[in-house]
Amino acid sequence: MILISCSKDDNDYVFKASDTVSAKIDSANIQWYYFSEDGFTAVQGPNYAPGYTKAPWTEAIRISSANNASYKNSKKAFALVNRLGVLCFDGSKVSLAKDVKLFPLRTADNLVFVEGVPVFSVYKSAFFNDSINNDEYKKKMDDHLFLLQFDERAKITYPLLNCNNLTEDLEVEVVDFNWNGELWNCCLKNMERGKFLYQYLTIRPTASVLSITPSNAGKKIVTTSISQDEFRQTEALKNFDDAPLEIQQLLGGFTGKNAVTVEVKEAGGPSPEVYSNNINQAKNELKGKATICENWCAVLFRDGTFYFKGAMDSKRVLNDGNCIALRLPKLPSGYCYQDFVISGPTLYASWEETSFYETTKSGFLAIDLENTLYGQFEENEKVNNRGKKK
Repeated sequence: MILISCSKDDNDYVFKASDTVSAKIDSANIQWYYFSEDGFTAVQGPNYAPGYTKAPWTEAIRISSANNASYKNSKKAFALVNRLGVLCFDGSKVSLAKDVKLFPLRTADNLVFVEGVPVFSVYKSAFFNDSINNDEYKKKMDDHLFLLQFDERAKITYPLLNCNNLTEDLEVEVVDFNWNGELWNCCLKNMERGKFLYQYLTIRPTASVLSITPSNAGKKIVTTSISQDEFRQTEALKNFDDAPLEIQQLLGGFTGKNAVTVEVKEAGGPSPEVYSNNINQAKNELKGKATICENWCAVLFRDGTFYFKGAMDSKRVLNDGNCIALRLPKLPSGYCYQDFVISGPTLYASWEETSFYETTKSGFLAIDLENTLYGQFEENEKVNNRGKKK
């Protein structure tokens, strides 16, 4: 049995799992990166990254959403870097497809995959983005973008749907959406006479989403108004007992005393679903993000506790298919881990310096999982085999 203590806001959470084993991360297998307006740069650690002016999370340069591109092949993965572009992971190779036209003055979020292609949304925040009040922007509805597609080969981003494909109202932004693999449920927001007005729509494509453009959308989508409650239901918390079996097995060592909420994504899939055992709505809960692939599943908690189960691509199953626990490097006070992907042999995890709704520094680290996991297990097996021979 292994006891793993995870701390958040000075509160301790303990997990017990009889078949869980732990692995250590050698510093030689870690590389840190930080974001700037120019892209990403290697650094010794978060403390060594240059300081930034605090910005609301909608306006800050940070990884806002990430996922692996395919359920069956987890080598390729992508992440949205707010205000910069799309981060592309291909094993140990990382590149940034920077977009100086569509990203700088918009918030990018909600990465999903349609037929294996990255699709996401952009909008302007009425609370924090002054450019939304620009008279020229207000009048030019073609600039009110909504759904974008990223072309991996060309490394470019282009629109699928604009806000004016959904409504005739001016000054509208689609500030959120949920895609269940069939329907796109959207929240639209605008300001009239100093008050925020909301609309809720369901979009049903009549053709492949990837074939839609702002100019032909009228012939390829059907929109239906829904209520606020109907929209909220699409993003409602679900009971942890209803979480995918892989996640329940991975986190089966919970004592039941800990408040836990996990955002679960299927690699190459639609919008994530959020599961919680926080029935009593405890103020302090441990939050994590999980990904399910064909050969593995994993969860990263904000404090850096990382659980892995299964096998990396073209590798054997580790620990007889039971959970393996890693503790990512401890971050300075005021920092936390956010999202992650596993691309080939490498784990990429985003980190941020945060204060309430603002972000200061941000970046990601890369960890060689092949050496960290398989190297240690193979060495342990050799030691055990030598002991048996004696």
